[in-house]
Amino acid sequence: MTALTIDDVSKSFGSTPVLDGIRVDVEAGELVSLLGPSGCGKTTTLNVVAGFLPADSGRVLLAGTDVTTVPPYRRDTAVVFQNYALFPHLRVRDNVAYGLRARKLPAAEVAERVQAALELMDIAELADRYPGQLSGGQQQRVAVARAVAVRPRVLLMDEPLSNLDAKLRQEIRLELRALQQRLGQAVLFVTHDQQEALSISDRIAVLNAGRVEQVGSPAEVFERPRTVFVADFMGVENIFAGEVADGRFRTDDGLELPAPSGGPVGHVGIRPTAVRLSPPEEGAPQDAARRNATVTGRVYLGDSVRYHLQLEPTGTAVVAEQPRGAGTSWQPGDAVTVGFAAEDLLGLQDAPAA
Repeated sequence: MTALTIDDVSKSFGSTPVLDGIRVDVEAGELVSLLGPSGCGKTTTLNVVAGFLPADSGRVLLAGTDVTTVPPYRRDTAVVFQNYALFPHLRVRDNVAYGLRARKLPAAEVAERVQAALELMDIAELADRYPGQLSGGQQQRVAVARAVAVRPRVLLMDEPLSNLDAKLRQEIRLELRALQQRLGQAVLFVTHDQQEALSISDRIAVLNAGRVEQVGSPAEVFERPRTVFVADFMGVENIFAGEVADGRFRTDDGLELPAPSGGPVGHVGIRPTAVRLSPPEEGAPQDAARRNATVTGRVYLGDSVRYHLQLEPTGTAVVAEQPRGAGTSWQPGDAVTVGFAAEDLLGLQDAPAA
């Protein structure tokens, strides 16, 4: 069953378009992430779904019911905000109870739901503390407990982990995912962090300039990006413009590469981790799959080493990354051979198909 449908929603602020025909579904029990850079429309989309902003056109449906013009307090949603939005003068139990009391539930049911939510988030012992007496991670758990206590059809989460340090963010990310799966909760999750979206989502909708560029499973979006923007945002640093001719992809600066599979494309991309490096071989043939190059830079990243390369004879810049300790370690000025395998090349379009 579809819990949430965002149907061709557009929104402008004055003369500035912010959302342009957004279409995203969230099924019951599914976590869908809206992923993209700052200013792409993620939070605006969430605010339209919550009812905090009116849509200029399009519809928002909850379980098939059109709620586009329904006020926020009458929508079956709950929001976890980036800044937690806890009431500093209320104890934890009263913060969690706030939404339930606003819905005018009986006192006994409020107490039961509050206790269940506190235990679910493993913070029952914090019930009588104030937000100012809690750590960032504890405050985040209270914010989530307040949201799940109302048992919404769709839980909306607006970059809820961005204020936490990296280690705590990873811990709570796992907790949120386990909680969502245990409850079978439909979630629309906003984030700009690719790793976060990949690790927590059932599906990812990548937004760019107010439009959905691609929707798919984490593996689909990461391994088979369809457009230049999605590839670049998902870490495909080597992207070349050109065209397929005579069974090869010729870049605009004259480099020949193996032709990627699929239909005609205007760009090809290859991840740094898929660029293959080997010692140069005297007199080895140079073709679409092999090129001599010079190392122009080396960056040690702990678990891996990143090399900046300049291919011959075109001078094309390429980035390669290898696990630390894998094969030869090169230094700036060293000559190497760069290999491109056809199966590693991604055919990319400039923009998503209409």
